[in-house]
Amino acid sequence: MRAHNIVVDGLEQGVLDLVHTRNVLFHLSGRQTALGRMVSALKPGGVLLVEEPDFSSRVADPRRGNAACSLFLKALRVASEAVGTDISYGRRLYADVCALGMIDVEAEGRARMGRGVTPDAEFWRLSYTQVRDRILGTGQFSPEEFDTFIALFDDPDFIWMGAVLMAVSGRRPLA
Repeated sequence: MRAHNIVVDGLEQGVLDLVHTRNVLFHLSGRQTALGRMVSALKPGGVLLVEEPDFSSRVADPRRGNAACSLFLKALRVASEAVGTDISYGRRLYADVCALGMIDVEAEGRARMGRGVTPDAEFWRLSYTQVRDRILGTGQFSPEEFDTFIALFDDPDFIWMGAVLMAVSGRRPLA
């Protein structure tokens, strides 16, 4: 096993046939550097496949009511600020890959629906709970609001639309 920090550590250049990453770059402040290193690591003709989310579609079912819908959006915004993720990176990924000189670049997105009391809901409940103190530390969320928000994931009637996962692929030119 090899530990590697794609933002800080260089990669061997021109040696890989395929580079694939999923849900990584939107977490990194040095995403442009990381993406450039991934492309440089490809052999001529090598394929890059990067999948990154765009959370613009992540909304609660409006039948849940304005309060729940607003709280759901607020939690996403505040959490992303608190932990430093770029929740709109997926929509910029295509242009970033094109700008690196890749050819045959294609992109498509897919969104899933979520529902409380499912493995997906458990993932999100645990993820938000893990950064609770950072979210509360922003001063934009009260402990009561946070608890109300987390309880949504334990409600089987709570449904939301997830982020669009953008998949962008391209090839490194032969020459």
